[in-house]
Amino acid sequence: RPAMGKTAFAVSTAMKLIQSGKEVAFFALEMSTKQMMRRMISNATALDSNMLKFGRCTENQIKTVFEVQTKEFWSNLHLYEGTHSIKDIAVKVADLKMKNDVDIVIVDYLQKVRPTSGRSRYEQVTEVSNGLKLMCQNMHVPCVALAQLSRSVTDRGDKRPVLSDLKESGEIEQDASIVAFLHRPEYYGNEETFSGNDAHNKCEFIIAKNREGEIGIVEFDVDLRISKFM
Repeated sequence: RPAMGKTAFAVSTAMKLIQSGKEVAFFALEMSTKQMMRRMISNATALDSNMLKFGRCTENQIKTVFEVQTKEFWSNLHLYEGTHSIKDIAVKVADLKMKNDVDIVIVDYLQKVRPTSGRSRYEQVTEVSNGLKLMCQNMHVPCVALAQLSRSVTDRGDKRPVLSDLKESGEIEQDASIVAFLHRPEYYGNEETFSGNDAHNKCEFIIAKNREGEIGIVEFDVDLRISKFM
């Protein structure tokens, strides 16, 4: 659901990968390049993104930002904004593989990918999901595709997402090798996580489907101000 930290998770994942030398193709379909880079700079400097947005930085903080901007790892990031169809994404990824091999594709988020026809929403999401899976298989590149759940999650007592919440979201569950949900108990007023820990600044990473591994819940410390999962 919104406010669970989907984009923050994508930013945190991308930053860890490019800093370790991996080539990342990041399709930001909901935000502009300027907005995404502000979040990534915030992640790299541990400075609140709102401070960067409104220019409320001290001289030393500005110096830190400039130092981070000159780091070589930024060349590993290939950031695309705007509306894209599956064909657009596949063409750009193929071009990257020809020029410089790409290690992972991140799509934020799946329902924002432009479908090729005006059929039902279920069919449109299925088309996008199938297209991403086919692209990954053909190009031998993994993809992290974020998706937004329907409002039905918020209509029940336990807000923790389950696989059945994807039933009306195309064939995401069938296409994905791994389905994981982000859940912040604190957002819904709960004081404890699934394992009984203090819910403050905690996010449950719920692995609900895993074709080649275990399922379960992993807890992360999260700071949405700097788009960081730890």
